Amino acid sequence: MGSESESAAPETVIICMPVFNDWGPAIELLRRIDAIAATSPLSWRVLYVDDGSTQPPPARLNAPLRSVADVEILQLRTNLGHQRAIAVGLSFIQQNRPCDSVVVMDADGEDNPEDIPRLVDAARRSDAPRIIFAKRQRRTEGPAFRFFYGLFKLVHLVATFRKVEVGNFSIIPFEHLNRLVAVPDIWNHYAASVFKARIPYGMIPIDRGRRIQGKSKMKFTSLVSHGLSAISVYAEEVAVRLLLATGLLGVAVVAGLLTLVGFGLSAGVAIPGWVLIAAACFWITLLQLFVISTIFVFVALHGRSNLQFLPVRDYNYFVLRVLTVAFDE
Repeated sequence: MGSESESAAPETVIICMPVFNDWGPAIELLRRIDAIAATSPLSWRVLYVDDGSTQPPPARLNAPLRSVADVEILQLRTNLGHQRAIAVGLSFIQQNRPCDSVVVMDADGEDNPEDIPRLVDAARRSDAPRIIFAKRQRRTEGPAFRFFYGLFKLVHLVATFRKVEVGNFSIIPFEHLNRLVAVPDIWNHYAASVFKARIPYGMIPIDRGRRIQGKSKMKFTSLVSHGLSAISVYAEEVAVRLLLATGLLGVAVVAGLLTLVGFGLSAGVAIPGWVLIAAACFWITLLQLFVISTIFVFVALHGRSNLQFLPVRDYNYFVLRVLTVAFDE
């Protein structure tokens, strides 16, 4: 009789990748994943989440895979955007494809499959199960993108008091996947929802790669929307900080104005009328901001009592079909 370690089934890793029309790069990435899987004792599977592509996905591959056990395509009914496609994909896996862990990555090559073993090793070496993210060290985009990305990181830091250090590239132990699919915020932003839900996580430094071919289909407005989605996960915190900031600034303005008036009266110096008018206008503006911030706080807090999208419960409404990709021998 063999030992327990010999008879035990290998650990299963499912790679979840959202795709919108980039089937050429996605298939090239699959071949690179297959080459990496050949050197690993794990059982590898791939799930493409077809985010409402207008180009049909491949029904079969013209060359066999050596190590990837199977490839499936989860077709969505409509285009949801890659964050929501990830949410649907993770919920589908949790409900229908039991495994040991899930790797989330982009299908355009900017997440290098050669770095997957580093994520797997980091997850194994962790003292307790935790989600491991790729901490971005270097980007390959042009100067314009890097400028606006840096601006977004600054706004995100000021609004949430948290640095932007990671993207989608990560590995999720299945026990944490069970928790994650019950977090409504993954409908807006996957990484931010992990941090807000206080699911244990870690980071390892990994450089971002280059697209295999073509240019990103995400427009500037989509990038802005993506950034705001990350901040919106912390809407309650942002609202409270904005309320406190406007309140403290209002107190500072009143104190400064009273000091100015008091100095003028004690010194017998006439205060110019335009100074008082400017101060009054500034105070009125701050009062309006304070009222808006107060309304923002109550709207954000009231949202807790509303029925929210629950990924594990509602994901199936967006699933059209599941396809299995065949291979030519």
